[in-house]
Amino acid sequence: MDGRRQFGLGRRRQLEPSRRTGRKLGRHNSHRGCGRLGLDRDGEFDHRFVLPRLRVGGNEYGHHLPGRGHLRVDHNGGAGGTILNIGGTLTDSGYLSIGNATLSAPDEVTAAALDNTGRIYLMGSSADQALLDVAGSAGFGTAGVLSGYVRLDGDSGIEFASGEITSLAAGAHLGLVGSDAFIEDSSATGSNSALTGLASIGAGALFALHDGAAVSTNGALANDGEVVLDTVGGDGGSSLTLGGALTNSGYLGIGNATLSAPDEVSVASLDNQFFSDEIHLARLMQRFGGSAVVGGVLG
Repeated sequence: MDGRRQFGLGRRRQLEPSRRTGRKLGRHNSHRGCGRLGLDRDGEFDHRFVLPRLRVGGNEYGHHLPGRGHLRVDHNGGAGGTILNIGGTLTDSGYLSIGNATLSAPDEVTAAALDNTGRIYLMGSSADQALLDVAGSAGFGTAGVLSGYVRLDGDSGIEFASGEITSLAAGAHLGLVGSDAFIEDSSATGSNSALTGLASIGAGALFALHDGAAVSTNGALANDGEVVLDTVGGDGGSSLTLGGALTNSGYLGIGNATLSAPDEVSVASLDNQFFSDEIHLARLMQRFGGSAVVGGVLG
């Protein structure tokens, strides 16, 4: 496994105040039966049947092209303030993107539930958020499981009404970039509160934290895939804190040669299934009852 590979490129039926912003957002696109957006008779939204290229933002839509579907909300720029409300399940087997780095108003997509085997990419600006708000319990098709390819960058969030993500499915990717990138529970927004139950990383899956992203769990974590903190570059400042043991039979990579802030993984204990040189540590602090090991290679 090569933990150095890049991971980058992937309810409410009425307009109402966003739970995150407390104010009404900009343009309102509410669709319950529009075939152009691929909704079925029950109001479900199936991304597999969306026009292969669809852009939401400024109320402009793309043209029909063959190939995998794209749903883009202000992806290539724009002021933001766009809302897309989906009364049923959002099923994504293509590409869903929300927001951009220069938003001057928040973007929001809401859905009753989420089923993802494709790519989801959210990016917010320094001032305004890109949000995917899911009225159901945490899960990307199966309760408690993150599947497909998910990246959150900048001020961005995927918010669930309840529940926790307990595992990354085999081959799944989760990348969090920045201190405001969150997989969150609606009762505890502003942190990775929907990841506190994370307990396993599946074979071939990638869990990546970059540029100040922080995740804390309540228990142990078994890693059969890859867990990386800032290994492809970046300023650092990322952290992973486990409430129990880390059992590593995959790849753990922490830091890079140009960190400007420390990266930290904190665990109750470590069980490394491979040889010690399978863990590459540019900057690691591992704590055992108050003692610390900094840097070097740990078996």
